[in-house]
Amino acid sequence: MPHTARIGTSRPEKERMSRIAYVNGRYLPQREASVNIEDRGYQFGDGIYEVVHLYQNRFIDEDLHLARLERSLREIELPMPMTRPALVHVLHEVARRNRVSDGLLYMQVTRGVARRDHAFPARPVPQVCGRCRRARSARPAGQIPYAARFRGGERPVRRASAGASTVVLAPPDRAWRAGSEFDSRVRSFE
Repeated sequence: MPHTARIGTSRPEKERMSRIAYVNGRYLPQREASVNIEDRGYQFGDGIYEVVHLYQNRFIDEDLHLARLERSLREIELPMPMTRPALVHVLHEVARRNRVSDGLLYMQVTRGVARRDHAFPARPVPQVCGRCRRARSARPAGQIPYAARFRGGERPVRRASAGASTVVLAPPDRAWRAGSEFDSRVRSFE
């Protein structure tokens, strides 16, 4: 007799487990994760993100993703929220707590909580969020690794901010702050 799933049956225990998120130093169930309504990432999209593939318990091109994260933070003039080894530990811990060996890990760093104003806060306190999910195939057969796709000094242009993985399109505020030099860089990407 063939095995068939009945409507209303629950998924196996392994799949029902609560997804765990990392938010500003705490690991907690994703349904309880939250950010302050005054966070500039929420108010203005003032932050960056990075997505890393996890394949057989290893992050694909980890160093390249971390380098892009650092470059993106420099682009929006935001300091690293923690040391690189500490961030690597957080990423691995998020994957471990979610029992994900093949999947995607998404992290976001924002300028943090500040009064709603277009001017950057004088001393930002970066906020960090991370979450992980399973993917059927984190690295499909034949996919070329990130490093191999961009050999020879080529670099992917992401969004309009010269390579920064910004949470949203950044040109209006960046152009206002940086003036015509940024305007000409943005026009070159159009």
